[in-house]
Amino acid sequence: MKVTYPPGAYANIAKTVTELPTALPSRLTTLQKACADKVFEANPATCPEGSMVGYATARTPLLNVPLSGPAILVSHGSAAFPDLEILLQGEGVEVILDGQTDIKKGITKTTFNAVPDSPVETFELNLPEGPHSALGANVAPCSTPLELPTTLTGQNGAVIKQETKIAVIGCPPTVAIAKRTLSGNSLLVTVTTSSKGTVTISGRGLKTAKFKNLNAGTHRLKVALSKAGRSLRRHRTKVTVRVSLTAATTVVAKATTVRL
Repeated sequence: MKVTYPPGAYANIAKTVTELPTALPSRLTTLQKACADKVFEANPATCPEGSMVGYATARTPLLNVPLSGPAILVSHGSAAFPDLEILLQGEGVEVILDGQTDIKKGITKTTFNAVPDSPVETFELNLPEGPHSALGANVAPCSTPLELPTTLTGQNGAVIKQETKIAVIGCPPTVAIAKRTLSGNSLLVTVTTSSKGTVTISGRGLKTAKFKNLNAGTHRLKVALSKAGRSLRRHRTKVTVRVSLTAATTVVAKATTVRL
């Protein structure tokens, strides 16, 4: 999960609230391995391995290097659920983010009520799979879009709500054609890709176009009609358009038809 904050002048973050989708429930067996708060306060490095569920990185323009460190489940005794404590260090700076956890109807909600009043560009939390993974899965993660409702409150009281996409590592790349529209002597194709790579658009009546190093996401791409394509357009001819994504050594493709 990676949260990117709006560029430009803005108030520093004061509070964040995130809610995991029901497709990614917290694992009870991992919650039961939470580190006791007294152990954590004495020395986080002595917490049991099972309580260390991830790794976080925060980038701020105030430092030359990112702040990074482990994400640890910590039990505070009377708390209904263990908190997620994130220990960030870098350039002699140490910050502990206290994430208060609550689980209702299968939805895990984590609230960071006291974020330091400092500019943050991005915050990235990795929760790897394995015997101590913090989350389970009720669906096939690679075939189901996963989003994390996120609420950011600024030090000035302003609130931003966004749907943060959850990236799943190891999924095969995919490409989808969302829309195609004629514009003059060009075809505009809206393409959604799951991985960074090169998108190639080709077809009868089109000048083959390659768009290199596109990031994962949705892109509106413009492809020129060839001389033959302009002729086909005058006759409103239906043609097949092929869109392929080359990501590393893998190539995936989709096709659609359009009337020129």
